[in-house]
Amino acid sequence: MSGSGAGTILLARATFRTFFTRRIGLRLPRLVVDLCLVAAKVIRRLRRLAQIWKREIEFWAAQAVGQSHPAARRMHS
Repeated sequence: MSGSGAGTILLARATFRTFFTRRIGLRLPRLVVDLCLVAAKVIRRLRRLAQIWKREIEFWAAQAVGQSHPAARRMHS
């Protein structure tokens, strides 16, 4: 290949080489940040579910005893 085609290929290779080496260097930090964000999301959802489960347990415990529990009134009014 001669002329501008060869120059374009060399320029493209140089561009890809510099572009991808920078991105490869960021791969591990980006992975760590992504994993932290996923962990935070899972923790937030589990906390919300724990609140819901706690209310359900209080409701069913109040129903078993036959008391009118505030959580029971809230859930079934």
